[in-house]
Amino acid sequence: MSQMDLPEGVRPDSDWKEYLDHLASQHVIQTIEKIQQGSQAISRQIKEGRLAIIGAMYDVTSGKVHFLDETNAGSGLNIEKQS
Repeated sequence: MSQMDLPEGVRPDSDWKEYLDHLASQHVIQTIEKIQQGSQAISRQIKEGRLAIIGAMYDVTSGKVHFLDETNAGSGLNIEKQS
């Protein structure tokens, strides 16, 4: 497994929750990339604008879903953010 770049100030020994959230969101992004690379049909439909894969994180504490900007960019979909 490759080492992931951490945002400025995020270290495994600093803010544990922020660190785990970052790792989980990076996992979602990598999984989406693997799905796109692993299927010519999916990749083609994404390029044609017929399909989009949007990554999201579910917060079990609050019950809210956070859509990842990194996976929404270029999708052509307008996903509203909720705070």
